[in-house]
Amino acid sequence: MQFVKFAKFIHIAAIAVSVLLIVGQILLSSQRTQRAAAEFVTSYSNSILGTEFSASGVRLAYPFGIELRGVTVFDQSHDTLASVSLAIAHFKPGQLLHRKLSISNIRLIHPDVRLHADSLGARPNYAFLTEIFKSGADNEKSGLLLRANSIVLRNASFTYDILDLPVNEGRFDRNHIGIDNLSTSISLKALGTDTVSVSVRRLRARERSGFAIRSIRGSIA
Repeated sequence: MQFVKFAKFIHIAAIAVSVLLIVGQILLSSQRTQRAAAEFVTSYSNSILGTEFSASGVRLAYPFGIELRGVTVFDQSHDTLASVSLAIAHFKPGQLLHRKLSISNIRLIHPDVRLHADSLGARPNYAFLTEIFKSGADNEKSGLLLRANSIVLRNASFTYDILDLPVNEGRFDRNHIGIDNLSTSISLKALGTDTVSVSVRRLRARERSGFAIRSIRGSIA
């Protein structure tokens, strides 16, 4: 008798969970919800980054996930600092109550990062981002201590240039770094001004000098 009651309880609970999942997916798929999500993501990102952030499309993924298309982050001169065709992230919402960003996984398709400085010693276009990652008490206040169990990059590109220096063709030039065909899977345990813990599961890339990495693994702490 008790077994029958327990079986009925499990059956009802399974139905209730299924209904919640279906209703949740319907609500998250509505245009009104998507518009509200796009406005929130844009506004929140602008306030955190201190610069303009845009996305051509935002879709919420159930549960606790988000998909961004056509993402562009501008530097403070309104030049493109980074862009990505598709970004998918699933996060842990409980951490947001403490103003910390804890992400279970991130997938970035065709990210393009463009870093530069006008001259040696000049303020680079990404310098304002370093202010976000503050150590100690400041880090507790700002709350942006980033953790991600899995970060996957596909067909990424990266450039770093000192604009007033000539390019040395045919060999590696630390003042003009250009990387493409970058694909990697990493685990980011922590990222802050004085805290870096990264595990690289696989990495491949090609530098414009001709140097190429076909496969590498390792960790940084």
